[in-house]
Amino acid sequence: MTVDLITLITTTSAAVVVVVDIAVVAVVVVVVVNVLLLYLDFNNITVVPREISRLTKLTQLDLSYNQIETLPDYAFANLSHMSTLILSYNPLQCVAETSFSGLTKLRILSLHENKLSTIPYGTFKDLHSLTHIVLGGNPLYCDCNLKWLSDWIKKDFLEPGIATCAGPPPMSNKLLLTTPSYNFQCGKKPDPVVMSKCNACYENPCQHGSTCTVVSFQNFTCSCTPGYYGTKCEKEIDSCFGNPCYNGATCEVLDNGRFICHCPRGFNGYRCESNIDDCTNHSCQNNATCIDLVETYTCQCPIGYIGKHCQKKIVFCEGEYNMCENGATCKPKGDDYSCECLPGYTGKNCSENIDECRSHICQNGAKCMDGLNGYTCICPPGYLGNFCEIAPIQQSGVQQPSACLHHECKNNGLCYLPSTTSDYMCRCAAGFAGKKCEKLHTVSLHEEDSYIKLPALQVDPKANITIVFSAKQDNGILLYTGFEQHVAAELFRGRIRISFDVGNYPVSSMFSFKTVNDGHFHHLQMMIEKKNFTMIVDGGISRTIVNEGSRESLDVSDSLYLGGLPPDVNDRALKNWHIRDKSSFVGCFQKVFINGHQLDFSSSLYNHKLIPGCQELKKQDPCTSHKCKHGKCTSRKDNTYKCRCREGYSGTYCDVGEDREVKKMNPCDKHDCRQGRCTPQKDNTYKCRCRRGYTGQRCDIAPTCRDIAYKETHKDPKTGCKSRTKVKFRRCEGSCGRHCCKPKKIKTRRVRLFCADGTNFVYNLPVIRKCGCKRC
Repeated sequence: MTVDLITLITTTSAAVVVVVDIAVVAVVVVVVVNVLLLYLDFNNITVVPREISRLTKLTQLDLSYNQIETLPDYAFANLSHMSTLILSYNPLQCVAETSFSGLTKLRILSLHENKLSTIPYGTFKDLHSLTHIVLGGNPLYCDCNLKWLSDWIKKDFLEPGIATCAGPPPMSNKLLLTTPSYNFQCGKKPDPVVMSKCNACYENPCQHGSTCTVVSFQNFTCSCTPGYYGTKCEKEIDSCFGNPCYNGATCEVLDNGRFICHCPRGFNGYRCESNIDDCTNHSCQNNATCIDLVETYTCQCPIGYIGKHCQKKIVFCEGEYNMCENGATCKPKGDDYSCECLPGYTGKNCSENIDECRSHICQNGAKCMDGLNGYTCICPPGYLGNFCEIAPIQQSGVQQPSACLHHECKNNGLCYLPSTTSDYMCRCAAGFAGKKCEKLHTVSLHEEDSYIKLPALQVDPKANITIVFSAKQDNGILLYTGFEQHVAAELFRGRIRISFDVGNYPVSSMFSFKTVNDGHFHHLQMMIEKKNFTMIVDGGISRTIVNEGSRESLDVSDSLYLGGLPPDVNDRALKNWHIRDKSSFVGCFQKVFINGHQLDFSSSLYNHKLIPGCQELKKQDPCTSHKCKHGKCTSRKDNTYKCRCREGYSGTYCDVGEDREVKKMNPCDKHDCRQGRCTPQKDNTYKCRCRRGYTGQRCDIAPTCRDIAYKETHKDPKTGCKSRTKVKFRRCEGSCGRHCCKPKKIKTRRVRLFCADGTNFVYNLPVIRKCGCKRC
């Protein structure tokens, strides 16, 4: 049967097809399972719908006059009965080696009037039944990369002699069919426009030495070198990182970690934070409030008035001006109105459900769930009753050792008697430490307003603070102290941001090069000495900023805060741009050292919404990102590492030779070839030579070559005799990099064939049993 897509959705609007084309194909699968012909031309389709592959009996598909630019791998998988495929008059410019895989019965393929410049070798290898291919109207670039296509066409004269070459210049306007194969040659400089059409990384859009990785034909990602970020690694991590200027202002980097903001029209201030007041000469009437905007204003009308300048009076409780909700009764009152609410609702317009949980009597730690004009108590396990007032029966526990009858284990510590001593010991709960579990060393913060308040930081003559933390969120306050002079450390967009001001305008700031919001533990060491601030992250290089000016040192007497700030301090710090985000830190403080002493959180001035321990976070192996060059990394108990150097090397990272001469390093010492052999290059880099079938820069893309089983009757092409039952065959499909997916094992099967004249005979039929990657 023939099914027209437009007929199926009972409309002739092409615009509707654009919106629902994939959904309609799904309908076809469900309703018309035996569809043979499908016309999707003139529908503005941009990608081949994957749902089409479910129409396994489809024999003809028309996708002409659409907006398809690329064909992905296995675009027409499972359409093994397809005989005609029309892709003409699309802006198609990229096809994959396996785009047409599986189309073993395809006889006609039309790629007329597209934008194809090159076609990968072996793209048509599965098209065993092809009798006609149309390639005319494509800007084919006939260099050595298309020689295979010319040879393939000449073999069976599949192309009628219409396709012509658009380049390189010596091949311009020559026919693909009749031009001798030896003319298809590659020059020294291939056309970059042609090469970059289907390889987004060809001209290396990534800047500052970053690595480009192709995601699809025209999409890529950049792995930035330290100190840079952005889609193309085009932006430098400096004092303007994250644009500290407001309202679309332009940030200019100055020296010593400083910056200046250039304001757009309508704004002023240090960070262009102030909107120039346009309400000076407003025209608002009837005591309306003027709201200042950018280079204009609006009038906020009092109750009872509307209009641009609040010049029109409202008649309440009629038509659209009946504001009461949830069945309430509206009563006009001159310039105002009131609503008489039904039980369970409150508010000016009776729009709010009354929270009866404010005065609940749920007991034994039960949770109150608000309802309409009532509430429900959600009881903890074992408790019953409307208010969870019926307690469970207590079960007798195991008797403790006599030594634990009067133990002094604190903070829910468990007393136990070791076999080696007669005195008891305490097994501490998560986060606690000490002989009696009296110290709290590790805490988690999970609330948006959590914080820790400590005494003022002693900075004379210098201060040293180390925080071992783990976080997964982008933003959060790590440390803050000060009023006008200040020091702040926070997570901002996944990096550590430092703001430092000893009273010398403007403030100095810097960001960590690496991101630290990966859920692993990181070491942040901060040192303050006079007007110098030094930061070291995970034992890396130290970076220092200087708040240059007449003042020589930091002078603060305010409390030191960790993990967040109370509301008043938070608002002040944000208003003065000491911090970029008000969010409290969400994560774990494993250890905190202040001036050489480990912090006991139980002795803080105030702890707001802390949770002892951080059991949900796994400890990271510090050797995961070690920098040992000529030695072995060994982890320490304090979550740091040490490099044990090979003979002849010394230094913190084993990077210094005993003779103090720099030895040439074999680039293959630390290669990342996954499935291949590393070979050093002359420029002190290396190249991965992949095992058969594997591809990728690191030989990390596995071959997809596999055998596909199917059944069909066998017909002898010479005699016309055929089998009465279906024979199980296999075909080889998939990619093998530079090699070909071919049969590795073939067995002969005896099949009886029956002829039209009534005779029959046994035929030895070769059948594929196993596929693999082999030389082409």
